[in-house]
Amino acid sequence: MKKKNVIIGSSVLLCLVILLGAVYILKKQQSSAARTKTEKYSLYRVTKAADLALSGSVQAQKSQLLTNPQGKVQVVSVKNGDSVTEGQQLLTTHDSDEQETVTSLQEQANKAKRAVTQAQQEANLIKSQLQKLTAEDEGYSDLQKQQTEALNSLADAQADQTETQNKLQRANTKVDNVLTAPYAGIVQLDYSKTGEAEITLVSHDLNVSGEVSEYDYDKIKVGQNINVTATATGQKANVTISYLAKVPAADSKANNAKYQFEAPLNAKFLDGQTVKITVPTSQVRVPKESVISGQIYLVHNKRVTKQKVDGHIQNGYYIVNSGVKTGQRIVVNPDSTLKQGERIDVND
Repeated sequence: MKKKNVIIGSSVLLCLVILLGAVYILKKQQSSAARTKTEKYSLYRVTKAADLALSGSVQAQKSQLLTNPQGKVQVVSVKNGDSVTEGQQLLTTHDSDEQETVTSLQEQANKAKRAVTQAQQEANLIKSQLQKLTAEDEGYSDLQKQQTEALNSLADAQADQTETQNKLQRANTKVDNVLTAPYAGIVQLDYSKTGEAEITLVSHDLNVSGEVSEYDYDKIKVGQNINVTATATGQKANVTISYLAKVPAADSKANNAKYQFEAPLNAKFLDGQTVKITVPTSQVRVPKESVISGQIYLVHNKRVTKQKVDGHIQNGYYIVNSGVKTGQRIVVNPDSTLKQGERIDVND
């Protein structure tokens, strides 16, 4: 009897050990499976897209080769590098051809004046003769006709004189001419092309100019602030884009069109300087693989939540318009086995 009880006790103990072993193995397998599933997925913390980095240069808002007035340059009133104001005299010219025209017109004007004087004298003489006669006197009617003709001749002579004087006045204004500055700026003098002074006027007002590729075109717009840093001096400025081209620049290449943009710049920069341009962006981006059928998988408190997102793919990322915020964590590589509410053991 005692031996039988020992056998029964041993059997119960063995069963208990087997049961505990089975439970341990099952939990270990479940833990291993959970760990394997957790390790299967990668997580990503949502970030803002990197600021757009571009290069550019400082340029004068205006640079114009001024056209000299007709004639030979007589006096240059400025020196190379001078700063001038709008309307300031730059140089004068003398037109010898117009001077000859003036001389000829002056002779015509003198002749016209003599013709008027003569016509006036003839009209006055006939008027005096008529005053000595009455309507009944012989020859009165003929004198009246002569007076009419004399007055008409006088009017014609006066008209010719007026026309000649007007031509003379216009010609006189073309003999000696003055070139003035159309805007404030810096004078650049050049004598090499014609032997006479040619002036290029570079405005004081500056622009920063750069180009953006077709792939980043939607990242900038007129009215947007950008940061500018001079490469050589480190001078910085925050400026506002005033112009964005809709036509590709001349240096564009196939499959990489470039578009010029400009922004007014203060005078602390130098014309011609090379600058670095940073375009701040507020775009939120996630790896494109993390979006499946317009959804991403958020991870919060170690649980997965499906979330609809709206956006578009660009440069290997999905640019998010709505549905997720920076700082949130998402599953980078979701698959069909990942379920709503499923636990992923990660450190939040």
